[in-house]
Amino acid sequence: MNNLPNNTQPIILSSNDYNIKFDTNVKLDNLILKDSISDYPDIYSVLETYNEISGEIDLHNVLLKIIKIVINNTKTQNGYLILNRNSKFLIEAQYKAESKDFQILKSISIESLNAIYKPIINYVVNNNKSLVLNNVYRDIIFNSSVQDFENKPKSILCIPISNQTKLIGILYLENYQIVNAFSQNEINFLTILSSQLAISLENALLYKNIGDSEERFRTMISSTPVGIVISTLSDGKILYINEVIYKLFGHPINNSIEEYKTSDFYYNAEDRKIVIDKLDKDGYLKNHEVKVKNIDGIPFWVMISIQTLMYKNESAYIITVTDITRRKIAEEENEVSQREIARLSSKIHNSIKNKLDSISGRFHFFIKKFANELSEEAVEHLKMMYGLVNQSSSECKNILFAMSNRDCKLSILINEIHLRTKLSLSTTDITYYFHVNDSSEDIIVSPEIVQYVLDVHSEIFNDILRNCNLSKIDLFIGYIDNYIQFDIQIDCERSNCKIRHDKMSTFSFELIDEYSKNMGATFEIVTITDNSVLFKNKVNAN
Repeated sequence: MNNLPNNTQPIILSSNDYNIKFDTNVKLDNLILKDSISDYPDIYSVLETYNEISGEIDLHNVLLKIIKIVINNTKTQNGYLILNRNSKFLIEAQYKAESKDFQILKSISIESLNAIYKPIINYVVNNNKSLVLNNVYRDIIFNSSVQDFENKPKSILCIPISNQTKLIGILYLENYQIVNAFSQNEINFLTILSSQLAISLENALLYKNIGDSEERFRTMISSTPVGIVISTLSDGKILYINEVIYKLFGHPINNSIEEYKTSDFYYNAEDRKIVIDKLDKDGYLKNHEVKVKNIDGIPFWVMISIQTLMYKNESAYIITVTDITRRKIAEEENEVSQREIARLSSKIHNSIKNKLDSISGRFHFFIKKFANELSEEAVEHLKMMYGLVNQSSSECKNILFAMSNRDCKLSILINEIHLRTKLSLSTTDITYYFHVNDSSEDIIVSPEIVQYVLDVHSEIFNDILRNCNLSKIDLFIGYIDNYIQFDIQIDCERSNCKIRHDKMSTFSFELIDEYSKNMGATFEIVTITDNSVLFKNKVNAN
């Protein structure tokens, strides 16, 4: 992303004042937030898209991926990808909303296609700047260019795909239904990606023409901004590198870097074995992240793609190398930040839980000692407060468990529920049966689902133990058809169980029902007999 030139700020043609505005606040290395952070794309979306396109070297796939990325991230109805072929601008790919069809074309001249407005293309070519027409019908500068067309778009976005000052291609996008169709977020997203799109297109064009001649091949790959290595298939002996590789790995003092092997630059020897195994299995490697070292042994991160080619009449590997050290550092720093946030949050919840437990103990002591001296109403209020404190303490406990088990297997959650149930019933004579689906042990459960299941378990058990005269409890939990099924069946010693009559309005079950709906889960209370009730709970494991 750091290769994005500063001269690609979009020009916004506004229908409000009909003046040309230069948005000089759009910069790559240091985005300046003007109005709202929502105008700028999520960094993880940018990185994900960057990874998706950066390792592709087949021209057909690159064209298809670019046009799909554009359609999926903007409100484009008709879109065209135009490439600069020796100063001739040819349409290579298009998307039509009517047919929802992505097409790779055979280098059609823009002069032969009436659907594209040439003055807009010419403006972007001549100025190497993005152009946005928010309302084509009311625009006084370019409206005359589209008067002769039967179906005029309402919004047009035209963005150059440039590497440094070199114009590689153009994205021409239209929306026929709404004005101001292309948001600042969408424009910034494509602007940030344009440099990588240009690099990917250059690489793909390079590999397409790689067989023309060795001299032409060397000239082209020596100027590409991506590192290129060509090595032997058998032992990884380096046959050729471009200047980018020299800059990444350094210049050897006493000998040429071609005297090295690719194995000399892996930071961990086992990483090379992983690469070799994948090449033996698939015949190629794509977007593989690996830690390497330079001539001085200093480590850094790269993303490599490898495939075979003919070099000097022999089969060889061609390896593209992209430095991703900055991104890896950012990811590591983010992971450290997340761990620190989790640590502080755990500390806060643990402190709150301890204080709530202390308050609960004092409530219990106060109610027991002074119950005879207080009115029935006062005692009921104290019991209610005592219950709320215990409930809050239980929720803190559930949060702490979820945070300390972020990659929690369902088997761990099941064991926790089983343990809590046994502890809850340890001072009672209630018969307890526990049923588990054996196929569920390796399922990973998100912290949100872990907390939800524990909260529901706590609420149900608190209510039924406090308000029902129980003789038996059956608990079932397991993984069924991508859902976690969690059922509790209770049998009361006498008929006419209160839960059967009140159902959702009983105790806190109405709150559980609302909680379940917010989680996309289901919660039901089913009457089996006069003294038997089943609580059914099901939540998507993902």
